[in-house]
Parts: sequence; structure tokens; C-alpha cells
Amino acid sequence: MAGLRIHVKGSGGNLGLLFMLLFGAAFAALGVFAGLSESLEALEEGDRSKLWISAFGGTAFVAFGGIVIALAIASRKGATQREAAESLHPEEPWLLREEWAERRIPSRTGAGAVMLWIFGLLWCAISAPLAWKLPEEVARQGPLVWLALLFPMVGIGLLIAALRHTLRWRKFGSAVLELKTLPGVIGGRLGATLQLSTQLDAPEGMELRLECIHKRVTGAGKNRSASERILWQSEHTVRRDHFGLGLTGTSVPVEFIAPYGCQATRGTGTDDEILWRVAAKAEVTGVDYYARFEVPVFETEESSEDVTGDEALPELAVTSIGGGEALPGSKVRVRAWGAGGREFWFGPARNPVAAGVTTVVSLGLAIIAGMLREQGAPWPVSLGCGFTAALTALGAIVHWVGATRIRVEPGTIRVTRGPFGIGRTRSWRTAELSRIAVRRGSQYGNNLYWDMKLEIDRPGRTRVDGSAWPSAHAAGSRLPTENEARALANAMAKTLGLGPDG
Repeated sequence: MAGLRIHVKGSGGNLGLLFMLLFGAAFAALGVFAGLSESLEALEEGDRSKLWISAFGGTAFVAFGGIVIALAIASRKGATQREAAESLHPEEPWLLREEWAERRIPSRTGAGAVMLWIFGLLWCAISAPLAWKLPEEVARQGPLVWLALLFPMVGIGLLIAALRHTLRWRKFGSAVLELKTLPGVIGGRLGATLQLSTQLDAPEGMELRLECIHKRVTGAGKNRSASERILWQSEHTVRRDHFGLGLTGTSVPVEFIAPYGCQATRGTGTDDEILWRVAAKAEVTGVDYYARFEVPVFETEESSEDVTGDEALPELAVTSIGGGEALPGSKVRVRAWGAGGREFWFGPARNPVAAGVTTVVSLGLAIIAGMLREQGAPWPVSLGCGFTAALTALGAIVHWVGATRIRVEPGTIRVTRGPFGIGRTRSWRTAELSRIAVRRGSQYGNNLYWDMKLEIDRPGRTRVDGSAWPSAHAAGSRLPTENEARALANAMAKTLGLGPDG
């Protein structure tokens, strides 16, 4: 869907509309021509299987072209409505979308399921002739052709996702996020209530996440693709005993602090936008609950530079490494150490999803590299693929066995990194540290991880503005939330006698 969305405004928008209309019409015409010609050939040969596949594939192409045309027309209509709203509310961009102005944002779970079914079925229909001819091509060209199965497998994946969305929709129905604050305030709060249409039995409560995302659509036509980069996120869990009774089901309070300095919502409906999203997830029997809502967050007169996000940081509890948790839901273990110190244990395999994805990718690349070599591909190609597979496998090993042990005492910090926490130990005095910083780490899908860095002053090295230019050394890494990373960094800084992290 994201790859087909266009923004129509002015002469450039009209050209985009014309391009999409021509693209959809060409796709539909191709379906008519190819479907008829292949069907006629199948009739002459008396091949009923080929006839059904040709007719089905041609119909799928025509349907896909029709969907592209419909999306282009709908986008034009939406752009016209946005332009009218902009003229009415030039200083209040949070009123440009009807659902924002009404303070009621629907989840659209049912609509998402329908679109997944449509695109999954169309994808499978278009790839059916390829799968039908695959055994014949393998016999002629060798086993490397089996890689073409990846195309129909995407369609199967879409159908599986459509089934899950449908089951979730039938189980939980639709939901509405009712805004208390319009808009959400950068350097302030975002308040809302999530109204479910059914009763939700979630013993572990509901996990809520607020994300600021930079979304870009690049390319043109069939080469258009969308990418999302998480700029900031925060999450917390609402306990079950904080759930309320809504008009038709369960109501869940939604409260977030948006730190000053984050980017405001902009470019809504364009190919380059900043959007804010609330995601709600709850583990229940059967299909888990999940829903997302795009919310308006802007800088207003209520914005305050003093709101940094530290107000929401949880307290750090010192526990034993063998049991208990340093923070609710955290996999980092903390215990008392030495004379008034603490030991922080970042154990191996703390992020099994990221480790699993990296492992699967490395195995897939290794298989492809082996097949390329077997088929006599040019050696730079097979060597490059094999080298990439080796690097990815190394990353997977680090995810599975890499661990860090940090021992902090007043005046000294020691960091040991390696397999299962066994490796070289480095130590620094408090006077050498400028701060313990929290930085963005890697991103896997919609999951952003955070890293902690020890910034060490380097004598004689300064930036252009004259400020110190410290070196950064890895401390804890791959933490799932910024709040957890900052709470741990602040605890280390406090133990050392430093101020809060930057």
C-alpha cells in the first residue's frame, strides 16, 4: 500500500496522478492482452490447466491495474480535501484530518485485513504461472531457479498476515483512540483513552508505545518503496487493574511525555513525512491484541524546554543477578558491588528476535553463496555473497553469546566485554569521563534498540567550536527502550558521582 500512495498537489501532483492512471491502465491492458492470447493458445492446444491459469493470471493483472487507478483517484480526492482544510485552519494543522479534529481515531483493523487479502490474492494470482513453470525451468537451467519461489512465497506470507488480521478483527472488533489533548504537545504531554469494543482479558496488562517516525517514499511506479526510521520512542505498560469500563468494552488510559526537541508532525500524506504513532499490544489467549493509531503531535505555546523525558524514568532497584529485575521487564541484572558500588550484567541472547532474524539471514546468504559457486557464477559474485554471509553470521554470534559486565564504584568504572562476559577489561577514573551517553542503536523492523557509550576526554583534541572531542567506548548495548538505557546510565553516573547522562 505505501508504495502506491501518492500526494497530489499543484502541477507536480497532476503529473503524478496522470502517471499513476497511465500505469494502472497499462497494467490492466497487459492483463487483457496476455490473458486472452494465452487463453486462446490453451484452447487450441486443449490444455485446460493452462487455460485456467492464463485466465486467472490475466484477471489478476486487470484487477491490480484497477486498484492502482482507484488509489490514484482517491489520493486526488484526499489532496483536494486537505487543501480545503489548510485554507480553513492555516495555524492549526492538527485539524487538517477529520479524525483528529473529531478527537476520535479508529484503528482500521478490518480495513487493513481486507487490503491484505486483496493484495495477497492478487500477488498469488500473478505468481501462479511462475510456480507452474518452475519445475520445467529447473530441469533446463538447474536448481538455482528454485530461488524464484521467493516471489510466490511473498504472496503466501501476505495471506498468512491477512488471516491473522482477520482473526484479530473478529476477536476484538474495532477500537477508537479518543484524544484528551489536541494536539499532543512536544515538550508536554499526550493524553488519550483507548476504547475497545470488547472486554479485554490481559493478565499482564497492555503495552503502549509512542513513536516519532520519519517515513519516506522513494522511486517511481513499480519501483516505489517506503521506509520508516524511528527517531524517538517511549513505552510503558498499563496494569490490568488500571483498565476501565467503556461504553461497549474495555477502556485503557494512554499517557505519554513527548520530550522537547523532537520533530513535530509534518508532511501528512506526502512522500516525506514525520508521523507520530501510538501502538497498543496485549498478550491474551489465542491471537494477541494489537492496534496502531496515528496521532497529531506539535510544538505549541504549552511546549516547555524543561520537559526532557527524565520525568518518566523508572527507579532502579539493586537486585541479585540470579533473580529479580533491575527495572520492570528489563533483562539487565544489577547487584551491589564493592564499597558502595554496583555491578551491571548485560547477559547474552537478550534480544532473541534480533538474533533469530540475523541467524536466518546469514543462513540464507550462505545457501545462496553455495548455489552461486555450484552454478559457476563469476568468482567476485560468489565471494562477495559469501563474505556478506560471514559478516552476518558473526553478527548473529555476537547477538547470541555476546555479553557485557560493568562494575562501577565511586571513582572507577570497569567494563568487560566478550563471549559470555569473558574478555578484556578496561577501566577509567571518574575524572576521565565526560558523561555516559545514550544513543540510537540498530533498528529491526519497528523495533529500535539503544546503546550506552562512555565518553572519555582526549587531551588536546577539540572540535571546531573549541569544545572537547571525547572518544566513545561501548558499554551496555541493544537495550529495547530509551527509558531503560537512560535509567541505567543515570544509575551508573550517580554511583560514579557524575551528573545525569546527556
